[in-house]
Amino acid sequence: MTAPRISEREVDSWIYEPIRWARKFGGDRFDPWSGQEEFWIEYGKLLNAKILRWKGLPMTDEQKKYARKLGISIMAGQGVGKGATISLCGLHYMFVLQSVRPKIVCTAPAGPQLHSSLWPEYGEWLQRNPLLAEIFEKNAHRIFLKEDTGRGTVSRIEPRTVQPNASPEDQKVVLAGVHALGVMYQVDEGSGVPEAVFEPLEGGLTDPLSMIILLFNPTKRDGFAMETHRRNRDQWIPLQWDGEVLAAEKRKPENYGRFLWFNEEVQESHAKKYGKDSDFYRVRVKGLPPNQSGDMLISFESAIAAQTRVIETLDSDPLVIAADIGGPNRGADPSIIIPMRGPQVLDLHEHNEKDTTQLSDRIAGHLRDHLASVGSDVQYAIGVDVIGIGRGVRDQLVNVQKLRVFSIDVSQKPLNEGRYHRMRDQMYWELREGFMDALEISLRIMKKGMPVTDDELIGQLTSIRWAEVDGKIKIQGKGLSSGIPHVPPLANSPDKADALAIAWWLYKHCTSKMPPGQRRQRRQRNANTDAALLGFRSMAARMGRGR
Repeated sequence: MTAPRISEREVDSWIYEPIRWARKFGGDRFDPWSGQEEFWIEYGKLLNAKILRWKGLPMTDEQKKYARKLGISIMAGQGVGKGATISLCGLHYMFVLQSVRPKIVCTAPAGPQLHSSLWPEYGEWLQRNPLLAEIFEKNAHRIFLKEDTGRGTVSRIEPRTVQPNASPEDQKVVLAGVHALGVMYQVDEGSGVPEAVFEPLEGGLTDPLSMIILLFNPTKRDGFAMETHRRNRDQWIPLQWDGEVLAAEKRKPENYGRFLWFNEEVQESHAKKYGKDSDFYRVRVKGLPPNQSGDMLISFESAIAAQTRVIETLDSDPLVIAADIGGPNRGADPSIIIPMRGPQVLDLHEHNEKDTTQLSDRIAGHLRDHLASVGSDVQYAIGVDVIGIGRGVRDQLVNVQKLRVFSIDVSQKPLNEGRYHRMRDQMYWELREGFMDALEISLRIMKKGMPVTDDELIGQLTSIRWAEVDGKIKIQGKGLSSGIPHVPPLANSPDKADALAIAWWLYKHCTSKMPPGQRRQRRQRNANTDAALLGFRSMAARMGRGR
């Protein structure tokens, strides 16, 4: 069969909108369920940002951000079709970049794993689709473009196995030494791949169009793969594919009978045998890691849940502006300013100024901007970390801006000396309670009507540990010592988490606020809204805690 003529315009559209290529060449196997379609959109953004950077063309701020990403990391349950999606992606990468002779390396924890999962998916695409069979040829060891046959150097897709019992030095060789203008590393079952295998990847990504596609079922809570969704989220495009969601999509009348490759009977068997609240079900079906270890301060799941939590903002909710001031030297951490209305985080700002006057102007400006949108009669509180140059910022706000400011010194004694070692420990523990016990905090930041997330904040929140030391709660710190036996200090300053902890402290201790139970009651009993609000305002007035 001869492939039909394809216009140059259509080929161009496949470069800039890979999802169009996926729909055409994927055929019936392409289904726009909650994961596959999202992947193709994100992959398109990543690929095109790298192309623009390589060509030296103008880029938007978003494109610059995507161009710096290492790749896409997919944390998923089993049997959700990720291998089929990623192999089709590899064929697209080879097809649209064929002029630069791209290379793709596929790897997995061991040879049998690779040759029974991802690699066979490539063969299935070529057998199923005559169009793809006209373009690509596959043998036992590689896939290549037919038009490259006979040339000395060819672009190719090839599997490379990882021997788990090999030395770290031998494991590093698996993905080393692959260079081209574009190299795609496809890593299947990334949770089981030895850490040494990933070390050469950073060097390999110096090639301008290169990227990593990482797939894993989160069988453990640590390791390279898990950190792409936690500490290193800002370097990746993290996606999570939930088999339970897929099953719900399949059962919809309009989708009934589709996703024939998805075995929901296995999922139902897991739920019956182990329960939906078991770690087995979480990992194998929902694609979530096991429940956190007892020493993690804030669980990953709690932080992610806060990103989607919708909070009803009340007229009586106070506005707080929290500032974690960065170091005085150039290159030090930036200053982080977080405005919060009630338990809802409104935004997160980074400022690199080191001058106390400029920083105080920034904080005062953010206060004015939010008061202008919520009303000048709304109660507010400003809190500034006064360690280091923060004290000068606080003085500027008080003496020049004439604002009431709470000085936050986390090294001071806590309010509850019987339970915590110092103020930082109490602040972070109360932040944990807001995420994991009361379920109050919302990180659903809206910009231009769309929710946005801050991956660095999530990474910081979910990387801090705690312990009981001498009968009191101690939170992992930074500097020379974490303060917790056998736990190292934090590698980087959790500046965004620090600012959020300050904001939550201001909301809990420095303003009048409606108790969570009363907030829930308001949502359920709208008829009493006016009376409840009037009573709360009266209470706030009596307490004298307004501006």
